[in-house]
Amino acid sequence: MYALSARHCLHLQKTTLEVCAAACFEDRRQGAFNTLAGIDAGNHCWCGTEADADSAAARARLRPLAECEVSPCHADKSQKCGGVDRLLVYSFVCTPGGENTTGDRQAAQRNRPVGRALPTSYGSANGTMWLPAEEDFTLQDKDSWFYNAALGVRLPSELRTMYETSSGGNTGLIISIGPFANGSVPPDQAAAAKALGTYVRRCYSALNTVASSPPGSASNKTLTIVPAVPSAVDRIQIREDQSKGQLVRHFKLTATLTNGTTAVLCPHKTSSIGNKFICVLGAPLNVTSLSLSLLAAAAGAASARITQFAAFRCGDIADEIDVAWDGSAVATTPAIAV
Repeated sequence: MYALSARHCLHLQKTTLEVCAAACFEDRRQGAFNTLAGIDAGNHCWCGTEADADSAAARARLRPLAECEVSPCHADKSQKCGGVDRLLVYSFVCTPGGENTTGDRQAAQRNRPVGRALPTSYGSANGTMWLPAEEDFTLQDKDSWFYNAALGVRLPSELRTMYETSSGGNTGLIISIGPFANGSVPPDQAAAAKALGTYVRRCYSALNTVASSPPGSASNKTLTIVPAVPSAVDRIQIREDQSKGQLVRHFKLTATLTNGTTAVLCPHKTSSIGNKFICVLGAPLNVTSLSLSLLAAAAGAASARITQFAAFRCGDIADEIDVAWDGSAVATTPAIAV
């Protein structure tokens, strides 16, 4: 299967092929009806159109189907939903309305409603309007916006993933709190927010930086960062100066490993940087250097400028937060009389 040049990612609680297709069908943020869905790593749902999949960049990343049917779907282990850095892409059509709106790789013949067409400049890389993407999710479980005592909160691991794929995908992020009727914040939601905030501040802090470059870069140039000693990294964060617009159109992220080989990182997510791009590795890599190559800039742009290119190792921080969360949950569970 090929890697979709996806437009954005949806964060779903219970991902299957059908659930992802239904979510893409309902989504309207791109100004057009999505006709393709894609899932990677078992639970990351991406949406796009035939034009995305037909792009030269997507075709260049064509991979064997077997590589894209590795990870079990989050909510149905009998289905396969992509793999690590492998996006399983499939077409779908859906019936309008109802609870059984589905999509599948066989593209079952059903009708889809006609929608309002938006100007072609909306959402276009070289359009005339500034339309930054926006993502929202709830601290409360099951994406419930109103307080429900029967629901818990999202685990820190889920909140981390949602932050790094949304805010880390050049998207403005809104996190919803479902308050009590009196307007106060439920303690479990406050704790979940604190756990996420603690992770972000510690993971992406200067003190946790393995290697970073000074600001400044021209398009079609390469920035290289080198750790003081060969080190393990599992996160790379890149930020672009947008004072003259979002200019980067294509880039490549490469690691030189301690064994002398090289690896291309996050290859299917390299069409834009914008405010923030985060590459999360499936496992830490021992590197001697990391390189960022700016391959294309916006039409007419003389240069693009990078304000941050840095590598981090955050797995230990995440584990520490998870252990503290589990311990707190155990400590606050009422004893059961027997």
